Amino acid sequence: MKSLIIIGAGGFGREVAWLVNEINASNQECFKFLGFVDDCATGTTIEGYPILGNCDWLKNLSEKPYLVCAIGNPATRFALANDFKKHGFPFAKLISPSVQMSKYISIGEGSIICSNCVLTTNIKIGRHVILNLSCTVGHDAILNDFVSSMPGVMIAGNANIGKGVYLGIGSNIINDVKIGEWTIIGGGSTVVRDIPDHVVAIGTPAKPIKEHYPEI
Repeated sequence: MKSLIIIGAGGFGREVAWLVNEINASNQECFKFLGFVDDCATGTTIEGYPILGNCDWLKNLSEKPYLVCAIGNPATRFALANDFKKHGFPFAKLISPSVQMSKYISIGEGSIICSNCVLTTNIKIGRHVILNLSCTVGHDAILNDFVSSMPGVMIAGNANIGKGVYLGIGSNIINDVKIGEWTIIGGGSTVVRDIPDHVVAIGTPAKPIKEHYPEI
């Protein structure tokens, strides 16, 4: 049984705690969930899970439990994951037992695949990627490191989603398009042509409306 701490005790972090319970109940892989680490919260969550301390407290632990970073913002997740990697912490990979996927899929460390996602074949998912509830990913798609895909996102075949991209809730990515690094696609948007790096794009069809350079 792997000891596990979730970084981030917000809404998504608490959903990830539920995901851990579902994984344990399915006997896929057993985790001993110790609690949360959060710089902005103390005490316990509404579900009664302990908030063990802040990030500095975690770095000072002599033993190194497995971690997952349950924070939707890709830039924040990037900074935290790289920092804890330097301190020697391993990262878990969490996949809901309800996920449907073929065996021809690679998924990097620290990634979180939530309930009712469907992943078909020859898909490459990088490190610390989040696929929130009920996302679909088509054949030969690539989701690079630190992509955040919110609930209900549909990614068609051969799409290439760049590092640190944020796909808003219910957005649609048609086949063969490429989305550049650290770009935000607004909720409900439909991407029908390539989108460059470092922009916010919204609408149907999605069009860039401003630049976006997160602090990373």
